[in-house]
Amino acid sequence: MQRGRSAVRLAVVCLLGGVGILGIAHVALLPPWEGFDEQAHYSSLQQVADAHEVPRLGRAYISEDVQSYRQSAPTRYPHSLGDPLAGPYTYQSFFEASPDVVEHGRSIVHGRPLEARHYAASNRLNWEAQHPPLYYAVLSPAYAGEPSSSFFERFRISSPGSHWSWESTCARPSSPHCAAARSITTG
Repeated sequence: MQRGRSAVRLAVVCLLGGVGILGIAHVALLPPWEGFDEQAHYSSLQQVADAHEVPRLGRAYISEDVQSYRQSAPTRYPHSLGDPLAGPYTYQSFFEASPDVVEHGRSIVHGRPLEARHYAASNRLNWEAQHPPLYYAVLSPAYAGEPSSSFFERFRISSPGSHWSWESTCARPSSPHCAAARSITTG
C-alpha cells in the first residue's frame, strides 16, 4: 500500500513539475504583446497602478500607451483578418522593414518618454477587465516605482520572461535582419 502511494506522489510531482517547466518556457519564449490578451493585462496593470481603479468589464479601456506602442513596434500576429488588436508590424515584418522603421521602433521600446507614463484610457474597451485585480495589485508597487521608464524596463516588471525573448528574437544568427533585431533588444 505504501509503495502505491509513493508512486502516485511521484507521478503528481512529475506532472506538476512538467507543467511548471512548460509554463516558465512559455513565458520566457513568448515575445512581448504576442500573447492574445497581453495588451489588456498591461492596460489593467496601468489602470490599477496609476489610476488606483479596479478595471470593470464594459467600463475599462485599453491604455493610450498600448495604442501608441502598437503603431510603431512589433506586436502579435493577427488571429483573423482585420484583427483590431494587431499592430501594423509582426515581429517578422518589423525586422524586415527599413532601418528607419526599426530605429523608430527601437526608440519607442527603449526610449524614456518625455513625460512620465500614466494610464490614460483610449477608445478601445478592455475585454479582460473581468479578471480579479490581485495580480495587478501585487505588481503595482514595482510598476509604479519608475513612471519614466521605457517599455522595455516596464516589461521586465510586468512579464519578466518577455524581455529575454526580445533578446533572442533572431532565430538564425546569419539572417540579414539579425543585426536589426539585436539593436532593438539590447538598447
